[in-house]
Amino acid sequence: MLDVLWDEGSAELKQQLLFVYGTLKRGFVRHPVLQDESFYGTAVTVNSYRLLDCGSYPGLVSSDDGLAVQGEVYGVSDECLAVCDEVEGVAEGLYAREMISVQSLADPEERVDAWVYLYLGSTTNLPNCGFAWPPDDSADSNAVRNDI
Repeated sequence: MLDVLWDEGSAELKQQLLFVYGTLKRGFVRHPVLQDESFYGTAVTVNSYRLLDCGSYPGLVSSDDGLAVQGEVYGVSDECLAVCDEVEGVAEGLYAREMISVQSLADPEERVDAWVYLYLGSTTNLPNCGFAWPPDDSADSNAVRNDI
């Protein structure tokens, strides 16, 4: 995952990493924002988060009794991050973009730091999704998908 991120002969990153766990994932309604970016694979967070079902989208929150939440890692441009900030409601206070550590599912020894959107809204009475969203992929799920 890391070898394609660096300019040869430079300490400068070509792209920033973004970990997504909900509607920005492949097959979901907001994925077109990432369609021209570089998909690097699936990953999990450290055991410090809870994934909550907010209805048609999930919310990731820090938790002392958290789980390893599954998602996807993308290499994105600064311009794409700005668009994602807008889509995720950062200015409105719905989410905050923060840096976290994620572990590759393809190579468990590989850990990287990636941006993620943490949910800032009320968590009262929101169901826990477990390690992935949607919690089940049944037809009655509230998830807004593009591929079904």
